[in-house]
Amino acid sequence: MRNIGAVSIVTAAALGLAACSSSAASPRSNAGATTPTSTNATTTTTAPGRLEHWTNSGPPLKIGAPFCDGGHCLYPFTETGAFHGDLEGKHVSSGVAAVDATGKKYAVSRTTVFIGTVKGCGSGTMVFLEGETASSTGGTGHGTIAPGFGTGALRSARGDGAGVGVAGSGGITSKFTGHITC
Repeated sequence: MRNIGAVSIVTAAALGLAACSSSAASPRSNAGATTPTSTNATTTTTAPGRLEHWTNSGPPLKIGAPFCDGGHCLYPFTETGAFHGDLEGKHVSSGVAAVDATGKKYAVSRTTVFIGTVKGCGSGTMVFLEGETASSTGGTGHGTIAPGFGTGALRSARGDGAGVGVAGSGGITSKFTGHITC
């Protein structure tokens, strides 16, 4: 459970937009559209936008005290880092991870605030909502831009994406691909 620092591997960059996958295509559809995927579930995605690619790097996660009930625990964390490529700037993230029964795999949920410039859009801030599956050495993730939380030229930003990352004692590096509309 001490390897939870890897949890952030994928998402530091987790720009909700591109949460984590250097070669993965992100889902696209009309803004606000809901598409039934079964009789019990729906999926909401955002409108297709400009294809963007970026990387993330940052120090290891800062992990807080676990919150446990009956031996089942959640591990809160914070993270900072830098994006380079079609997204240039920095980010601050916070989230929580749950560990599987083997102690080697993590389910992660995070919120990331990006402060910087998006190619073709301009400068400002935007918020990503992200999810990932990780181990102590890497993982994959996905995310979306939270509508209505942007500022500056990114105030109307929307999009989604995916990414892949690796983690080690020196920190996290990730590659992302996503679609952003401003």
